[in-house]
Amino acid sequence: MTASGIHINRMSAISRATLVLAIFTLLSRLLGLVRDLILAGTFGVGAELDTYNAAFRIPDFLFNFFILGTLTVAFLPIFNRDLMVDKERAERFAGAVYALSVAGMAVVSVLVFAFASPLVQGLFPSFSPEQQALTAKMTRLMLLSPILFTASNMAAVLLQSFNKFLPTALAPILYNFGIIIGALVFSQYLGLMGLAYGVILGAIMHAVANIVPLKTLPLKLYFSFNTKLVEFKELWRLYLPRLFAFDTFYLSLFIATLVAQGLAAGSITAFTFAHVLYGVPAGIFAISFAVAAFPALSQAWAVRQYQDFKSIVWRTSLQILYFIVPISALMFIMRLQIVRLVYGRERVGWEETILIAQTLGVLLISLFAQSLIPLLARSFYATHNTAIPVLVSLITTAINVILAIRLSQTYGVVGIGIATTIAAITGFIILLFLLRLRVGRVGALTITERLLKILISTIVAATGAYAALYTVAPAVNTGTALGIFIQISVATVLALIIYLITGLLLNLPEAKTVVRRTGSWLKALARPVDALVSYIE
Repeated sequence: MTASGIHINRMSAISRATLVLAIFTLLSRLLGLVRDLILAGTFGVGAELDTYNAAFRIPDFLFNFFILGTLTVAFLPIFNRDLMVDKERAERFAGAVYALSVAGMAVVSVLVFAFASPLVQGLFPSFSPEQQALTAKMTRLMLLSPILFTASNMAAVLLQSFNKFLPTALAPILYNFGIIIGALVFSQYLGLMGLAYGVILGAIMHAVANIVPLKTLPLKLYFSFNTKLVEFKELWRLYLPRLFAFDTFYLSLFIATLVAQGLAAGSITAFTFAHVLYGVPAGIFAISFAVAAFPALSQAWAVRQYQDFKSIVWRTSLQILYFIVPISALMFIMRLQIVRLVYGRERVGWEETILIAQTLGVLLISLFAQSLIPLLARSFYATHNTAIPVLVSLITTAINVILAIRLSQTYGVVGIGIATTIAAITGFIILLFLLRLRVGRVGALTITERLLKILISTIVAATGAYAALYTVAPAVNTGTALGIFIQISVATVLALIIYLITGLLLNLPEAKTVVRRTGSWLKALARPVDALVSYIE
């Protein structure tokens, strides 16, 4: 097969995988919003949910620090390379990494379990003694989740190596469903501790969703604790520095949790709710594209098809921006309505609603940067380079911490959001500049031209959305959830139509792709209907 044919196959595989991940991530994020709606309606924005969010952060941080985006991104390029050369060797390496990662996370979790009380007291000194005791108790229970997630995530990486993305996409839905059961059922009998049991239930379902499909792979795992395999030398070289290349999305939430504890009760929860809304489009598009592109990037670099590698980077970047830029604008315009629709219940007052909306507004300014960082970071990992992402992560972390502490003193929770935004944009700029130095030009002129068209389309669409938002308002009761939903829906649909039409008029390739694929899906959906009509006739 020619190089161009291989490139087309790679881009097609990325597109199919991205579609699967995006659809299921959308469902997961929507379920996540339902989860938070239930949490807000049950516990309100106050000390109770602050306790839950604080307890949740510790096991969540362990998994994100040691495994997610660290071990897996170091493991995948080596595994893919071995798989193309010696399958049995790859199987032995994968089995050893799998066994060691789960065992290692179990050891870390046991240590944190033993020292949970002093750890919570050190991290959350502003909590009352009773709140600290409950936080430690919930943390101990939820420490089972990083062990389950480690086993689940390693299985997901192996599935993705064989272009099986459906289990990976389904798992987060089951996880959110478990937390919802905890909020609706367990909390009725166990109070706030019911949420912790819901987290464990969700983690179990997450693991089952990824581990069971491993049987379908043409792969035999030789589980062992053999670290003498030659691949481990390279794995440690990639993994250990990667520990300090923190995921800015999760780290910003952890930093906010620590800083917000010193503010008014409910501040942790207010930032968390704003951050969840901020993460919906990033999860649907940015993470989906980056995860789907990573295996192709690793394979292209492994066989030295550097032009193919650069093409995947800039094409995927444009696809992300095509969706993220207009979504950022629309969410910014409708941020108050969105917060009122999702969280505006009896237990969430108007002041809390305003606070969440203001924080969301400043976070959305950096959504484009936050959405491209996962792809840029994975581009470096695919080239077996972890030093640059580590350096950038340390810089952005320092900026985030310093600014969050300083700005929160003046602007409260909104100040933490400003710090997160500045750190994300700074990290994006540095990564983009250094990637260009490492791999050469990545279609800068094409990206600039396309981005300009995306911005023009976004401005036109946002103007239409703003006009529709306040034209519809007098015709509906915006004091009800139904009225707000109609208001948002009309403005969004109109904006999307305008955005698509403007993109077609500007000859934007991404707009043409959307129209073509939408037409294909409609034809596919119409076939069963046509068959039924023909049968009846």
